[in-house]
Amino acid sequence: MIQYKAERHGIQVIVRDESYTSKSSFLNH
Repeated sequence: MIQYKAERHGIQVIVRDESYTSKSSFLNH
């Protein structure tokens, strides 16, 4: 589900676990 959302936003998700934490910071900024 996170991968799907990321793709919709044009964000490349390489590792779901790593992306999840990175995405939180990325979206907050």
